[in-house]
Amino acid sequence: MRRSLFIGLLTVLPACSGGDDPSVSEAPHPRSAEENQSNSSAYIIKKAGGLEAEVLVEGDGRTIGSSDWVTVHYRGKLVEDEYVFGDTFKNGVPLSLSLESGQAITGWQKGLSGLRVGSRVILRIPSTLAYGEKGLASTRIPADADLEYEIEILNAVARADRR
Repeated sequence: MRRSLFIGLLTVLPACSGGDDPSVSEAPHPRSAEENQSNSSAYIIKKAGGLEAEVLVEGDGRTIGSSDWVTVHYRGKLVEDEYVFGDTFKNGVPLSLSLESGQAITGWQKGLSGLRVGSRVILRIPSTLAYGEKGLASTRIPADADLEYEIEILNAVARADRR
């Protein structure tokens, strides 16, 4: 029951972008990819399945494991047409979720594993590691959509420490 409730919540959360409510404070947004092109410390990690993690800022916190509970700010968009389907930077409320299989898309689990708390990254996730052939209607992510997430990793807790 708890797992299905959490999975249901994850399908709704990306759509909750906070709107244009001026009373919502906006969290600092990580530097855009264009701003970081001149930053020689940025680098790209290529992972299996076409997944790429562009590390804009290397964090100095603990290293994230594949089943950790993470707290992040993120901005998610479609690669093809720049449609933004979720933005916690805008609404000021970070997202907390488990990277454990079934609770996060595979691209997040594989893309954030091995990074450090405090890092700012851009994950480029092929559709096969995201929502695949079905897409995600609740957030208007079409079938076979490649996604890009700008992510600031705020915290990570090992599953064993979360109890």
